Amino acid sequence: MREVDLSYLGPSRAVVTEQDIADGHRFALHVMKIGMEFYLEQHPANPYMRPFVTATQKMIGDNPDALYYFAPLNLSMSPSQQGYILTGTLTQEETYMSVTLYGASTQTGFAETVVSEINSIDLMGRRRQDEDEDQDDRQRTKDHQQQQEEEETRQQRRYTVYLTPEKPSSSFFSDGEGSAWLRMNTNVTCVITRHYFERAGTPAQNDPTLNLDLHIRPYYDSGLSSSSSASSSSSSPSSSSRLAAVALPPPDDADMARRLRLVADFVRSHTFGRPPRDPTKAPPWFSFEPNVIGKPTMWSNPESNVTGGMGAPDIAYGAGYFKLNPGEGLEITGRMPEKCVFANVVLWNRYLQSLDFTQRTISLNRKQMKLGPSGEYRIIVSAQRPSSSSSSSSSS
Repeated sequence: MREVDLSYLGPSRAVVTEQDIADGHRFALHVMKIGMEFYLEQHPANPYMRPFVTATQKMIGDNPDALYYFAPLNLSMSPSQQGYILTGTLTQEETYMSVTLYGASTQTGFAETVVSEINSIDLMGRRRQDEDEDQDDRQRTKDHQQQQEEEETRQQRRYTVYLTPEKPSSSFFSDGEGSAWLRMNTNVTCVITRHYFERAGTPAQNDPTLNLDLHIRPYYDSGLSSSSSASSSSSSPSSSSRLAAVALPPPDDADMARRLRLVADFVRSHTFGRPPRDPTKAPPWFSFEPNVIGKPTMWSNPESNVTGGMGAPDIAYGAGYFKLNPGEGLEITGRMPEKCVFANVVLWNRYLQSLDFTQRTISLNRKQMKLGPSGEYRIIVSAQRPSSSSSSSSSS
């Protein structure tokens, strides 16, 4: 933390104002907290999915309308292990979910590449869309029949994703929906799942009752390859022998030292270990000119010039700095795209942490906006709420 203070939170990184320095110390402590959660208390041989960002634990550009889960992965630490199996249940409210594997040159290093990714549309196929179209037409009462129907729907929303170097045989997939494979290799260091909720009311991050059914287990079966013969009923994909977790011994002195080094490396690689931002290498969707937002563009595309980070390949971003004097406001106008499953606007600080959303409004999604007939919106960013005359418009 001393190195962070001396090398990262100073003039060499254009961190000069009291607010930037205060935010920077908070950011560094958040990074350390995240590092301790995933590298002190977890082991890649037996990981578990935990919230990556919360209202008091932020990095990588979080979102009040989304839940992010993380687990450290490393195939090389367990020679007999052949991968991982991720299971979960898509909730009724989720408008978008994705699973992404990131690779880096070190176990805790800044993500350098996306190894593989899948989203809920590809994973669940037409099943989710058909349910949503029928939901508004259903008039149900809370009786036994409905409970049965809800349980059936829940089972239909379950998914399994195999994270392995080789694709499982076709016997692992029932009807092609709800089961998928993501290529795993020794460069993969973590998995991140994103769960977006487009609500008109309480943001997902502010809802303590919102819990996800999400699990990850190591995979040890020797008959995984598609070239292998079909599995017998005694070794079906749900067999406990394939999903059995490893009972790891308590960390001894050497293992604790290794884990502490990982935490330190994680903090270093996400602060002063990263080179300063180069405006000439910024992706087209990010503007270094104050009060200008870059053209919304998919995070991963041939023109994005992205060389690292934890963005989602199938999400379009548009971002830029805002700089306002006292009494000034920033007007943001635009039109929401028709064909997207989620869209919102969020305020971050310079460390890509969302501003405090527990006591004030720092984000708006489509359901929270008053959109025009063609999806037009008008948003004012300011320290004080604008008067009704300055904020009146046919759109929000």
